[in-house]
Amino acid sequence: LAHLDPLGIIMLLFLGFGWARPVPVNPRNFKKFRRDDIIVSLAGITANCIVAFFAVLIFYAGILFWGLGNNDAYYQIMMRIITINLSLMVFNLIPLHPLDGSHVAESLLFRKMPRVFLFLRDYGQYILIALLITGVLSNILTFLVGGIFDILSRLALLILNLFS
Repeated sequence: LAHLDPLGIIMLLFLGFGWARPVPVNPRNFKKFRRDDIIVSLAGITANCIVAFFAVLIFYAGILFWGLGNNDAYYQIMMRIITINLSLMVFNLIPLHPLDGSHVAESLLFRKMPRVFLFLRDYGQYILIALLITGVLSNILTFLVGGIFDILSRLALLILNLFS
């Protein structure tokens, strides 16, 4: 519940795009700040990838083993789960503040390009909104999600073929 943002949920319902509050993290608990910041930032992205992979695996298992290939409801539900998780994974990898990708990029590259990251801390959310409004981001996301879905599909089918 701490992750839910009421305005973000309302926007999601009415505009199809919303947001959540960041998960609270206390950096004082980090033993090695850069490493632990990257691990925390990649945790959600990794979780989305794992959920998407298992959804792809279940999707193809349903088609190959359970006879659900012609079930439209099954197809729609599974594709939504897969698409949402892959979209969140790719979206959160974008190196713009406040997304997780910015923490990873900043932890790895801040010493080499401090001005860039200070600028992105201040203006990253505005750049992100502009990319969303113009549709540039949706084209990139669609391309990347499709490619990752293809890779996960090949891997899932390879695994499922071991059992057939």
